[in-house]
Amino acid sequence: MSLITEMNCFAPILNSLNMDPINKMLIDISKLNESEYLIEANLAGFSKENVSIEYKDNILTITAKKEIKKESKYLLNERSGELKRNIYFEELDENSIKAKLENGVLKVTLRKKEKVAKNIFIE
Repeated sequence: MSLITEMNCFAPILNSLNMDPINKMLIDISKLNESEYLIEANLAGFSKENVSIEYKDNILTITAKKEIKKESKYLLNERSGELKRNIYFEELDENSIKAKLENGVLKVTLRKKEKVAKNIFIE
């Protein structure tokens, strides 16, 4: 039995718990022009307080965390989960990264560093 088949047999149970068998953040990366990119990530159900973006060592990391606590008279139900995507981008201008979360879609705009010719002084 393959892993996919095994995961599918658990899908009804996991769906009843409102959990996906394979948690993934769906993203789309578009090149706006020669120096700008747009990342759109589906983060329906997440608030901006639960989403973080980090750019370090040429890797852009988008993380979304969620904790749900439901209490009733006899039961305390707690669930938590995390979605994370790492995307490699070479030479981004860290100061130009902008993000906006609206209607469940995170939009991140990125700009490449401008390549400036450097004049070398000759002694």
